[in-house]
Amino acid sequence: MCPKNRSALTPRVCPGRTPRHAFAVLILLFAFAHGAGADDLVIGQSGPATRVPKPLRQGEFLPPQSIAAVEISPDNRQVAVATMAFRHDHNFWLLGDDGRVLWGRYLDPWAPWQVAFSTQGKRLAVGLAYSRFTMPNPTFAFFDGEKDVPIYASDADWESAWMRYGSGPWRTGWMPSLLGDMLVATDHGLFTAPLLLDEKATGKPGDWRRDFGLRQRAWRMTARSGGSLLVCGLLAADNRRTQVQGIPSLESTGVTVAAIDSASGQVRWKAAPIAPAPEVPLPPEPTHEFRPLADDFHLRPSAMVPFRAAMSAAVTRDGNRVACTEYGGHARIGQQRIHPNWSPRHPIWFCPGQRGWLRVFGDGGEELARSEPAALGCRPMSRPTGSSCSICPRGSGRSLGGSRTPCATSPSNPVVNGCWLHAGTESCT
Repeated sequence: MCPKNRSALTPRVCPGRTPRHAFAVLILLFAFAHGAGADDLVIGQSGPATRVPKPLRQGEFLPPQSIAAVEISPDNRQVAVATMAFRHDHNFWLLGDDGRVLWGRYLDPWAPWQVAFSTQGKRLAVGLAYSRFTMPNPTFAFFDGEKDVPIYASDADWESAWMRYGSGPWRTGWMPSLLGDMLVATDHGLFTAPLLLDEKATGKPGDWRRDFGLRQRAWRMTARSGGSLLVCGLLAADNRRTQVQGIPSLESTGVTVAAIDSASGQVRWKAAPIAPAPEVPLPPEPTHEFRPLADDFHLRPSAMVPFRAAMSAAVTRDGNRVACTEYGGHARIGQQRIHPNWSPRHPIWFCPGQRGWLRVFGDGGEELARSEPAALGCRPMSRPTGSSCSICPRGSGRSLGGSRTPCATSPSNPVVNGCWLHAGTESCT
């Protein structure tokens, strides 16, 4: 049995049950928040091996109280931690700067995976992967503290917020669905994906929640700390050949990266996908193994719509450089089913394993550098004279397939001889 003492140094530390490696994340975040000279704060005990499941796991359940998200308050005095738990336990915890658990609570329905503080640090927002209703809309929860009733809302454009990534056999080669970012905190407010308030909501978020000036849902969102630049990575479907009608997410604006002024919410600049688009293989089609059923139940896709997407994005501290990794894929469009109002043709976005492209942009949206697909290793990439950036597989960017990730942080030495692309390496030079 786990101890009931809520004043312990960890959210329900249970030997053999809580993934101990996750507390290392808290230690690192505290170190960065309080500066290099701060004392180390050890929370919990380290374990000999990670318990994080492999990306291609199937049928493996996450351990109770697995840490899903960590966020530091604007004043560096509190840490919000989201965990995996059922209704009998807490799945959100607030820690003080000494590691002590201040309070915990449960948020409906399940699987919180993103956390953010409001600009003043007085309100909290959590993105949860699961829906509270029949439709698979991810859920927003906005609240102030331990006891208040949260304001719940649903992701209005959920069909642009799920993606499958993998390669090979459809049964074993594809990871669980990836989620698009739901919220990001900036110095001028909390930006979220478009949302629909719960019909039973007793209130609504205040002016601290913001919308950005885009006509489609962002797939990735990241902001520069201490500044006013918000960078969004988007899905850009190319529906010119397929001409599928009546699906809003296929009505792309033709943009994969956009920089937004977080003070006004207006777009500063935006960038189109790489053209001509590189060829990307189609995903495996499961219905080939069930041909009679596929015909009788209309399981075959009516169209496979190609798309490009900025799967990760990052911005430098001064906001003068933006980097993204661009990938391609196909959106699988199902046939119209027996009851069209209940089973509309929501696309399923498939992104097969590939090298992708790494792109670097200037403060006006001009493309400064672009890397071609490269073999594993490290090589310089072309750039205009006078620009400076550093690309490394570790940092604020996200990556798929382990091929590359931009952290896009300016080096401490302002004079550099080139930009370096690190693909699959463990160290940076």
